[in-house]
Amino acid sequence: MIKKHSLPLMLIIVFTAAGLCVFAYKQRVEYFFLFAGMGTAQAFCEWLGTFYPAKKQTIRRISQASVGGMLFIWLSLRVGVNFQFTQIVFGFFAGVTTAAFVQFIIARIVLPLFIGNGFCSRACWDSVIFEFVLDKIPKAKHPRKRNEVIAFSYLIGLSLIGAIVSSINNPATNESVSRYWIVGENLILLTLGIGLSGFWGSRTYCRTFCPFISVSGI
Repeated sequence: MIKKHSLPLMLIIVFTAAGLCVFAYKQRVEYFFLFAGMGTAQAFCEWLGTFYPAKKQTIRRISQASVGGMLFIWLSLRVGVNFQFTQIVFGFFAGVTTAAFVQFIIARIVLPLFIGNGFCSRACWDSVIFEFVLDKIPKAKHPRKRNEVIAFSYLIGLSLIGAIVSSINNPATNESVSRYWIVGENLILLTLGIGLSGFWGSRTYCRTFCPFISVSGI
């Protein structure tokens, strides 16, 4: 019985603790409710899945779409918070700690200690799109395994682009530019991920290109 409910309880505890840490650092209570709400929503879906195991995947996708959609529509488009890797580069050159850096610490270093690579399958909005179009894309005849050279070349390329953009008009210090960058960057990586999935296999972007996975895997 305890084992059955251990993951939902862990999700609530870990996400709430993460929310407290971000609140203590940023001094903005909405971040606490954001993380605590995410953990509670994910815990509820995990708990619901124990009663309906045949529907567990559907329940997870609904939860992922809800949380990911909320993060993108409310936090990114409305508030102007960019979670993509380039924002870490922008923040570095602007001398500020960005939400992307906080997300990296929590989702890529802390959470994997408890739930593995659970952030991707539970909250990443780009992963939501990839999952929903997965069945619509022709299966690759020869799926390609992760290539470290390609992965780190992409990471270096993003870092260079971030450095160049920062020297021209840094989105970390310009809210209007940041919103255009959020939309444009996500459209590009979704196009890249969906376009290559038919040739290199499903979740190509996640497996090969995602800079967060590349850095956290070092």
